[in-house]
Amino acid sequence: MLRWHLIARGVREPHVLEAMAQVPREQFVPSDLKEHAYDDRPLPIGYGQTISQPYIVATMVELARITPESVVLDIGTGCGYMAAVIASIARQVCTLECIPELAAMAARNFETLGITNIDARLNDGCLGWPKKRQFDAILVSCAPNTSRKNYSNSSNPADAWSCPSHTAGYSKHSQATKKQPTKI
Repeated sequence: MLRWHLIARGVREPHVLEAMAQVPREQFVPSDLKEHAYDDRPLPIGYGQTISQPYIVATMVELARITPESVVLDIGTGCGYMAAVIASIARQVCTLECIPELAAMAARNFETLGITNIDARLNDGCLGWPKKRQFDAILVSCAPNTSRKNYSNSSNPADAWSCPSHTAGYSKHSQATKKQPTKI
């Protein structure tokens, strides 16, 4: 996966490549799809949601410039794959999921893998993290119909954003970066 799907397509950050190699994607997909866990495509995880394809996860994490000192907000936990990848790099991950069954699935996955630096909560990610907090990066795993401005006007300022967006019925990847974080 690393060579063909990530490195060949321009992912270069060593922390990201190491995290993608370490996190077992098969742990996050339904048992009947485990043989496809490393296909570079999204896979259904239930409740109308998918696990993002490895290239998109790696690209979003690389664009967010996450370091071992980073505290990261992940909106749209799903099965927890992106949060787990981020957690293998960052000091802490705060992640929000609005579908109770997926939040429970992610929590089981984190526990099974022994990941302890993730604070996972059931909450509407469009509202931001429930408490005022400084984040070094915010990654939005879902493609929200709401503007990114709703997140940046919440109590969650960040140095870097990585977020998919909808355009005329299609999803595209977009990323925005703030040079100076806002202190609240």
